[in-house]
Amino acid sequence: MSFMILKLGVGNNEYESEVFEKTPEPGTSATATGPALTLKEELEKQLKQEKETFKKKPDNKQKDYEKILKKEMACFESGGIRGQYLTLTYDYILTVQPNSVEAERAFSAAGYI
Repeated sequence: MSFMILKLGVGNNEYESEVFEKTPEPGTSATATGPALTLKEELEKQLKQEKETFKKKPDNKQKDYEKILKKEMACFESGGIRGQYLTLTYDYILTVQPNSVEAERAFSAAGYI
């Protein structure tokens, strides 16, 4: 490992500090507080953290929206009107997603449109 010392001075050395820069060797990751990890260990650690993130339960807002939608659906099915969230969901479903097939793209590229 290589170390580099840098001394900075301003005026008559009032503000003198030392900065140590540690350069890790290839294939390792070194931090100031922990031991050097190999690339494989570092990747495994990161994957473990990501998996734990996905295991978390959904927040209360998501559960609340699901409850509200279920109540609005039950109300609508029993002859009522659509609620705010059910109306938004219905409008989203009615929206046609733009797409084209390969034949349409070839026709457009030929300049016939």
